[in-house]
Amino acid sequence: MRLRSSFVLLLAGLSAPVSAGTLSGQVLGDDGEAVAGAGVYAWNQQLAAVSTLAGSDGSFVIDDVPVGTWRLRAYPPTGTNRVSRFLPAERDFCSSTSVTLASGDSADGLDFALPEGAVISGVILDAAGEPVVAAVLEASGADASVEGLSRLGLTGGEGDFEVVGLEVVDATAEYLVELDHDDFPDQFLGASYTEEDAALFEVDAQGLADAGTHTLLDGIIVSGRVEGPEGPVTDADVLVYAGGQVRTVPTDEAGDYVAFGLPPGDVLPWASSEEIATTYWPDADRPESFLTADEGEELDGVDIFAPAEAVFQAEFIDAEDGTSVGSVQALIYNDTYTVGRGTRSDEDGLLAIDQLHGGTYFLYVWAESKGYADGWVADADGERLPFEVEGEVVNEVLSIDLVPAAGVSGLVVDEDGAPVLGATVVASRTDGSVATDSTDEDGAFQLGGMGSGDWSLYAVLESVCPGDPSFVPVFHPETVNPDWTTPISLDTGEQRDGVAFTLPADADQDGMGDRWEDEVGLDPTSDDAADDPDEDGYVNLVEYRLGTDPFGVNAATGCGAEGGCRDGSAAGLLLLSLLGLRRRRL
Repeated sequence: MRLRSSFVLLLAGLSAPVSAGTLSGQVLGDDGEAVAGAGVYAWNQQLAAVSTLAGSDGSFVIDDVPVGTWRLRAYPPTGTNRVSRFLPAERDFCSSTSVTLASGDSADGLDFALPEGAVISGVILDAAGEPVVAAVLEASGADASVEGLSRLGLTGGEGDFEVVGLEVVDATAEYLVELDHDDFPDQFLGASYTEEDAALFEVDAQGLADAGTHTLLDGIIVSGRVEGPEGPVTDADVLVYAGGQVRTVPTDEAGDYVAFGLPPGDVLPWASSEEIATTYWPDADRPESFLTADEGEELDGVDIFAPAEAVFQAEFIDAEDGTSVGSVQALIYNDTYTVGRGTRSDEDGLLAIDQLHGGTYFLYVWAESKGYADGWVADADGERLPFEVEGEVVNEVLSIDLVPAAGVSGLVVDEDGAPVLGATVVASRTDGSVATDSTDEDGAFQLGGMGSGDWSLYAVLESVCPGDPSFVPVFHPETVNPDWTTPISLDTGEQRDGVAFTLPADADQDGMGDRWEDEVGLDPTSDDAADDPDEDGYVNLVEYRLGTDPFGVNAATGCGAEGGCRDGSAAGLLLLSLLGLRRRRL
């Protein structure tokens, strides 16, 4: 089934806590009945999650929960007509009860009350009128009141289905239903491949909506043969893209493949196998052209001609002592960065990346775990180093020096000097390199895998919900104005310690420190960042970042309380730049 949200690359999981606590309770229906097998998730302020499943009596325990503030949600299992809720029975994340754990704490009695939901039922048939069995259906909210909410169902032996536990916020709610089955393209009920043309189903609270009988679209068929230097290629993997979906099929003993159950539209197959180069139709090293097919059409003879593979080889050695660096991850990209292949080097530092076409490539290495800098393999001037790979041969082993990584460590504290747990510290370099870490219970952070050069740093802890602990982002060296940050210059392998950030508390989450607002006479409990009480053309947020008086004459311009100054171009440009950098709201 297609994901309708953006793809996200998870860079780091929730690390093992130094000390931890326990969350426990019970998932019940609003009638007191246990909801067996419910999934229980807890999120902290950084939206890292821990989870578990409730037992047969609805009880759950989540152990080893890191210290911090958590919000919980219970999801009933597929087929159980209950609606998910945040603790204890809230629809909204920020309206739920938050739980704060200190070291070794246990929070017990975290009980949920899940109400019954609405139901959509129907029957799914194929074009021949036969029932479609074991299809997965996802009903997703189609109006603003239920946007982002969904439940799953499964067709039975007669093609019949029920999707239960649907949320209805107002008197009614609309849902669309998407289907996933191995023999058919992913599609929406209503004979549509797009949400815009899909059927909408209206449900009442705790009501049953009959979706009726739906006949599925068959999609298109793509078939052909994969040929290598020595003839047909057996057991190749052929990936066929069509209409936004991809299917993977094997070649048979004759090198032939058939991919069905794909939507119409642009079509592009590509093939990979041992000893041949990964090749896009008809014979290219990257996507260059597409075929097209209409609903019900079969594209035959879509043959792929693949050359013998080229193998890129390199050994990674320590730039200082010439020893092997051991196993590290590397990814090689073509000259347009449209195709990449990667693997790990072995324990002797030898890297071999196969199934390549000949051409120009660039190499990115992740070596922080071994004490070396992550980044592109570069020349003496710091420019990405191109590697010329000869086609259809195993290339000679190249020697690549890895330089020891630089690092930055320090503390993040609040204005009282107390450590700030879970703050994110970000370092960035002009070439796009980024290093991040989150602070531990002591407010400590350690950035590693950094190359030499100038790095700009900032620390931030933002809250999703009003009322949760929140702070103003601070940029090195200890400024709330991002335009006044000063980069840290690191030499190869340098370890810079003692970098400190003091985060001002910001209870109203308006980007201005509470203590400063108190001192100058603003209200630290309301968002007044865009106000301009002295009418000098500088709103309060700008005054805060400049360190000027929001009620007095601005020393930089002479504008202020004695009559205002709203036509100064410098003030306007500065205002736009600072407001443009105001932190993102979740």
